[in-house]
Order: sequence, then structure tokens, then C-alpha cells
Amino acid sequence: MSQRLTDREEPGDPNRMTIPSIAARNEENLRVSSFVTRRQARRQRALLFTLTGRQQGAVFPLQGEELDLGRDPSRAVNLDDEAVSREHARLVRRADGIYLEDAGSTNGTFLNEERVSGAQRLEDGDHIRLGNTTVRFSMVDELEERALTNLVELTVRDPLTRAYNRRFLTTHLRSELAFAGRQGIPISLLLVDIDHFKLINDTYGHARGDLVLQLVANAIGRLLRPYDALCRYGGEEFVIVARDATLRNAEVLAERVRRQIEGLRFDVDGRSVTVTVSVGVTTAYPAPGTAETESLLLAVDMALYEAKASGRNCTRSQNPPAGSDSPSERSVHTAPPQPASSSEPLQDLRPPALPRFG
Repeated sequence: MSQRLTDREEPGDPNRMTIPSIAARNEENLRVSSFVTRRQARRQRALLFTLTGRQQGAVFPLQGEELDLGRDPSRAVNLDDEAVSREHARLVRRADGIYLEDAGSTNGTFLNEERVSGAQRLEDGDHIRLGNTTVRFSMVDELEERALTNLVELTVRDPLTRAYNRRFLTTHLRSELAFAGRQGIPISLLLVDIDHFKLINDTYGHARGDLVLQLVANAIGRLLRPYDALCRYGGEEFVIVARDATLRNAEVLAERVRRQIEGLRFDVDGRSVTVTVSVGVTTAYPAPGTAETESLLLAVDMALYEAKASGRNCTRSQNPPAGSDSPSERSVHTAPPQPASSSEPLQDLRPPALPRFG
């Protein structure tokens, strides 16, 4: 005689629940029980976690019925890897799971180090290799996905200002240079430095100085497009990476940043306090395959040096050196002081919520 298994008979496993079903055996209907852990029942969210490659640590939630993986920025899972084809592989969601297919890539798609031919069903923990990039396929619950995403954010964000950190800048700038080279578009850098920041710390204390950094980062972030990136470069310096921005576009943005910060007013112990910034600007049209970042950073640093030497609270720009240490083009843009545009109590600042980039 068949016997129904109950949770009472499995006291040692609190994560188990009983799902009854009907099966036929020896011409007799037998009621059997299938045990499925509650953890498995909860894990309905699929994601890819990058284990190796330039985007190590990146998380790609998998939503939709079909997702393309490749080097092309229009792919749902965009991988910055020259060994990855523009359209490399695809993931297809079916009733019984998610399947991996190669999309005619040059270097092939590998599932657990075996080359993929046809559609292969993915299991939790599988490793997928495309070019020099390896990702892990995982099934997680909502809490696990949120925790993993937050953990990745901690590795790329500056904890004080919530701008991206210098480690992220190095990787992101290399990726943006390669993208600009493939697309034949310009890339611009802006280096923003808070004027006389040491004096702010010495006069009002480091706690107030930290709040100034937060407010400046927040003010800059509100001026950027979703695919621009704001990074904290040094103590009081921020770098803006602006995709598809000509030198003139970048100069206009630099002036907007300068005026926005200059127009802020802070109430500190009943006193009105202002802050200004100096901004260096540079623009490049990288050749395909270019990933060299040093010349671009050197040029924007030299432009900032000129702005500070010119009296601060102004912008200066120059192009990266072309085969020499001499800039090939320079331009100067300043503007008269603008009236105050806002008044914010210094003690009421909050960490900024910066826009996401694509």
C-alpha cells in the first residue's frame, strides 16, 4: 500500500516541502511524493556573472525570451572583448529552461569547456566561455540577485560620493576608447578639480569637506547623459568620460559644470559659502583597436594645470599629443561669474544617485 509522505516524517530538513503526484506502477495507482527544496522553488531569476575578462565582476540579469551576447553595444549582453564576435551567441528561454546557442561566432562558444553545437540547456553553475571572457550562469532568488548586484557596486563605486572609482575608470576608459574606435566617433574627458579644497577642510573641518565632495558629485551627475560616467579620480578631482562628444560639446559641458558649481550657495553656521571648480578638457578620435589611455589622461591633466595656473574657476582644453609632447590644438573658454542659482544647507546633503550608463 502506498503511503503519503508528509513534512512530519522529514523533521531533519526544514527546507523541504511535499508535492504530491500520481504515478502508475504494476497496474496500480500509487501516490508518490516529489521533494523539491524551497530554495529551488525560490530561485527563478537567471543571471550571468563575469568571472574573467575586462568586465570581471559584472552582473547581467537575464530577462526576456531571447537575448543576444556579443561585442556589439546593441547586444543585450555586451562583452568588451576583441575575441568576441559582434553577434556571438544567444540565450533562448523555453518552457523547460534556458538554452545556449552559438550565433556563428568566429572563435566559438564553449559550455564547461566543450564547444557548443546546437542548443544546449543550461544548469545552475555552468561556465560559458566566449573569447577571453568566462561567465557563470546562475539561478538566484530576488534577495541573492540584489545582494550580488550591491556587492559589485561596492567594488566600482567611491563610498563617499557614489561616483565610480579610479579602478572602474581604468577599465571603462579602455572600453570606451575601443568602442569609439570601432564606431568612428569621438570620446572626451573632463577633469574637474575643486578649487582651494584644502582651505575648505582647514576652515570648516573634514566632515564639511566630505559633504562638499558629495554635493559637487551630485551637481555634476545631474548634468550628464545616461551613458556618460562620472569617476572620482583623486581627493578632490573628478573625471567625466563623455561618449560621442566633440571638443566643442565637451567644452560646453565643462562650462555648464563650472557655472553649476559656482552658482551653489552653502549655509555653514549662518554664513554663506561658495565653491568653484577648474576644468580641463580633451577629446580624441581613436583609431580602431586603440585602448591606450595614458595620452588622454595626460592631456586632460595638462589642460587642468593650465586652468589652475590661469586663476582657477575657468576651463581649458587641448587635444592629446599626436606623436609628441606638444598639444596639437588648444582653446580657452571662460565666463563671467553668474548669479547664485540655488541655496542649499551644507548639513542637508545626501549621497548622489548617479545616472546609469549604457
